[in-house]
Amino acid sequence: MLFCLLHSMYFVLIHPRLSTEVNIAWRNALRAEDGYKHHFRKMEVAYRFREGLRLQKWGHVLDSMVKYREIRTKLCRDYMGGSMDLLGRAELHNCTAFPLGAGGGGGVLLFSPDPESLESLRGDLQGIYREIPFKIRSKGYEINNRL
Repeated sequence: MLFCLLHSMYFVLIHPRLSTEVNIAWRNALRAEDGYKHHFRKMEVAYRFREGLRLQKWGHVLDSMVKYREIRTKLCRDYMGGSMDLLGRAELHNCTAFPLGAGGGGGVLLFSPDPESLESLRGDLQGIYREIPFKIRSKGYEINNRL
């Protein structure tokens, strides 16, 4: 596994899956009042995540990741398809998992406010998932997948 740690985050590659069904479910949710409210709330949670990163308030980052994932799952039950085992393992180590893209199209961000918890999770995942180095910059995240 390769490693590039920003405080206590890292990125792993999971088995890819098509995101078409997830995107369709999210788009259809916009037609319903309840679905629209969930989509609207994502902006507030994403802003809190960004501010948590900027201010290095790691508890805010964790809370935002969990809430954003919960909203996405309410909008599409299958959103976490393929990532539930990884989420379960992460939670056993006081970490969380967040699929990137619609439905985790190949990657999951793992996070904990406590670097030791993340190191413990890393040991549990060794040989099962492939770790990919990344950096979060002011213009967005940068992933280097040249191995």
